[in-house]
Amino acid sequence: MERSIFDKLVGGSETGRRIYKTIKASNNTGSTSAVLTVEEREELESRGLNPYWDTSIFRNTLRLQVQQNGVWFENSYLEDKTLIHDHKSTGTSKNDMYLDANGKTVTKTQ
Repeated sequence: MERSIFDKLVGGSETGRRIYKTIKASNNTGSTSAVLTVEEREELESRGLNPYWDTSIFRNTLRLQVQQNGVWFENSYLEDKTLIHDHKSTGTSKNDMYLDANGKTVTKTQ
């Protein structure tokens, strides 16, 4: 993600810089150079998936980076927010979205 675009999303604060550093490091490790057969690569691409992306590596690095960079949110962070997009009905909380009390900020869980 280009830094100037990111500034518009999270601002230029120290927290914004730490978030940017976290995302950049996580994205860089998620991209792998796995050796795939032509058929495996075509199958993944036909489903709209990047054949060189490893989600488990990305998530592990993301978890480590948010803690190291001090941008980890505890569950209490969501207490004053309203759940507006709920995936619990599908058995997961991944991608749940919460609206902040100010009505202008949205938080998406991973």
